[in-house]
Amino acid sequence: MRIEQHPLPAGSSNCHYSLTSLHYGQPGAQKVYLQASLHADELPGMLVLHHLRPLLAQAEAEGRLQGEIVVVPVANPIGLGQTFMHDQMGRFDFASGANFNRGFPDLSEDLIALLADSLSDDAQHNVRSIRAGMRQLLDGAECRTPLDAMRTGLMRLAHDADIVLDLHCDCEGAMHIYASSDHVATAQQLGRCLGARALLIADAIGGACFDEMLFKPWLRLREHFGARHPVPQSCFASTVELRGEQDVSHQLASADAQGIYQYLCDAGMIAGTVPPLP
Repeated sequence: MRIEQHPLPAGSSNCHYSLTSLHYGQPGAQKVYLQASLHADELPGMLVLHHLRPLLAQAEAEGRLQGEIVVVPVANPIGLGQTFMHDQMGRFDFASGANFNRGFPDLSEDLIALLADSLSDDAQHNVRSIRAGMRQLLDGAECRTPLDAMRTGLMRLAHDADIVLDLHCDCEGAMHIYASSDHVATAQQLGRCLGARALLIADAIGGACFDEMLFKPWLRLREHFGARHPVPQSCFASTVELRGEQDVSHQLASADAQGIYQYLCDAGMIAGTVPPLP
């Protein structure tokens, strides 16, 4: 496992933040991206990834990873620093009032223009071209604030992943999952592994939240180019709501980490078998 630091520009108070990404395995045929606590007051995801890390480290040591797994345990270092009178904030940016899980860059229309002459009849060529185009646009994005840089940095880490899980929680709630209509069967398998009680399917969530801005370009490109060039939906991006914000315990987090690990095995990302979950 290697650790990478992604510094964010200084804000008005001259505070410097940095995104930390943990990379297991090696870039290859598949990539998984996992992040937690984009709303920094939602703590269950951070503890889940804490319990998942030794499982991934063991699989890596045994040579069972079939590609790369990128883990960002603290997706919002800006919000994590927002503590007010012993109360953890972290849902809205204090400087702008913006929701941390809104306003991510929508690359769809720029990709249509960029790739107008690049796509072909080869679906895998098109996947590579689309991901390269996304990286080009993200690398060229203007980031005027730490929040802009954080959004762009998270997208840059996740844009070429086959599987993206954004771990959140509700105020109060049962385990539930959001996914797009292209990946219902995949979301059902994830839900079975996590013991989810509900699956919510939508292709237009609104507000430019993180997972939508990763799967929307594929939908929009297929809509625009599909009659001429094959554009497979190559990113299963899902928001996982880990119950309520008070549901923080090692017992729950360990079980959820095992569920995610089981799902990654079922998805072919980790070789070998694990005992079936209840």
